[in-house]
Amino acid sequence: MSFSFQVNAHYPRWLLLILVISLCDRPDFIPSGLACAGPPRRAGRPGQVAVNSAVNSLFGVAYSEPGQTAQNAPPPPLEFVGSWGMRGDGPGQLSSPVALVADAAGNAYTAEPVSGFVNKFSPAGQPRLSFQDERINLRPTSIAVDEGGGIYVADGERGSVFIYYPEGKRYRELNTGAAEALRASLRIAVDRAGVIYVTGPSPFGVRKYNHRGQLLGAWRMPASKDAAADEPGGIACGADGLLYVSEARLGIVRAYRGAGELVRTFKPLDAGAVFGGIAVYGKFVIGADSRNHLLYIWGIDSGYILRGELGKWIAGAAPSPQGVAVTPAGELLVLDAPRARVLRFRLHL
Repeated sequence: MSFSFQVNAHYPRWLLLILVISLCDRPDFIPSGLACAGPPRRAGRPGQVAVNSAVNSLFGVAYSEPGQTAQNAPPPPLEFVGSWGMRGDGPGQLSSPVALVADAAGNAYTAEPVSGFVNKFSPAGQPRLSFQDERINLRPTSIAVDEGGGIYVADGERGSVFIYYPEGKRYRELNTGAAEALRASLRIAVDRAGVIYVTGPSPFGVRKYNHRGQLLGAWRMPASKDAAADEPGGIACGADGLLYVSEARLGIVRAYRGAGELVRTFKPLDAGAVFGGIAVYGKFVIGADSRNHLLYIWGIDSGYILRGELGKWIAGAAPSPQGVAVTPAGELLVLDAPRARVLRFRLHL
């Protein structure tokens, strides 16, 4: 609908002004040559729920309070920001990444099991570093970064953890002694004190080392009825000093003290979860269910909080997401390996 105006001396200007203001409130009125004040109207995006929706989930909120609108409603717990990644086998590209981690500056790191590349990206996905081991064909299964930017890569072929300086030069090899059948499932994490944790299927359990490769302690995870289900999916160190280990096929996350004391167990509400990775952010534990394309968030002290479906962004039978990481700025990174990309969400917890 459009209108045109001719200013006539017979009509008072104040009357014309009232008419224009009233028409500007109509959503279908766009006068020719005249701009109406007010915010632009735009279509919704993933992570936002339409006004008057009754949904209250991980990716949207209901505007249920009187007078609440899309402009003044609180943001959803997870707000989709975008994605990044370029498929390929070269430096700075993603082919079949198996791990994702973030450092203290918000940079993201991935590891490629075929090409052996270790890649570092800015929070927005710009490549900043890519390297291969200068002596061997690295076969990464997991990756970690310490407070100083040192890079740790678990190698599924040799069962070792290789430690690199921040620029990618090798510093040391830590031999875990893992049996050949267990090496492809090794997962690693590094705490703020520089203690290295390595976990693998039974009977490997959890082992902790210092940066020189000296064994500081070890323990076995609680036995399961099905030995084949005993396989770690992810590992993360919390600011509370606890070590969090997800058991992929059991669909649970366990928290341990440094000596191996089991503190608590986190379980999803749904059966059949397979955790491909976990992250700890402040007082929250985040688990990625790669079988059902879901995210779970638990409070460290209060237990289960939220569940969110990733079906808007991830579909199909291929397991995804394989990993999650959280930057210090509160941005959640989700590794969608089958599509060679990283999804970005802003946390509002």
